[in-house]
Amino acid sequence: MIHKTIRCHGGFGNKANKSLPTDSELDENSSKRINSNFVKYNIKQKTKDLKKFNGLYGYGVVLPLSFSEEGPYNLNVYLADQLKQNFKNLMLTEQGERVMDIFFGVGLKSYLFEQNSLSVQQEIQNRVVEQTSKYMPFISLESIELETDDQDLNYLGVTIYYSIPSLSISDSINIQADNGGTHSHG
Repeated sequence: MIHKTIRCHGGFGNKANKSLPTDSELDENSSKRINSNFVKYNIKQKTKDLKKFNGLYGYGVVLPLSFSEEGPYNLNVYLADQLKQNFKNLMLTEQGERVMDIFFGVGLKSYLFEQNSLSVQQEIQNRVVEQTSKYMPFISLESIELETDDQDLNYLGVTIYYSIPSLSISDSINIQADNGGTHSHG
């Protein structure tokens, strides 16, 4: 199996580099918020300042859904995990798939059967940058790596290295798509 990796480092500018609101900004604008119980961004604390779901605390449910012994579903109790999950969802959602926002999503699966050309690779990179800038502007994209396979023309691997400067987070997601479906790691 021969793999080709195309690295698209830098060149993203600061299009997707807005920061999350600070605690003081949240407090200043509390009268303007629709939900006065808005979660404060604290990536280390597990229970204080988290949303309460059926008596349990967390930022949201872990996807794919899995049952918990403590409540109906396992919850993301760290903000970093919830943001990473949201970022994966942005990459995997096809445009038109999300109710009430037909423009949401990069739709990486839709590139699976495209020709492996420089223009398609550039289109994927542009789409990732555009969607991240629009829907998760606090994420700073560090690099995007596209991986193809000369033996399996229906394989596409995408690794996105990103950071969230306001939370001092650096991480990556890896998404692999082939005839067997889409898999994400990390």
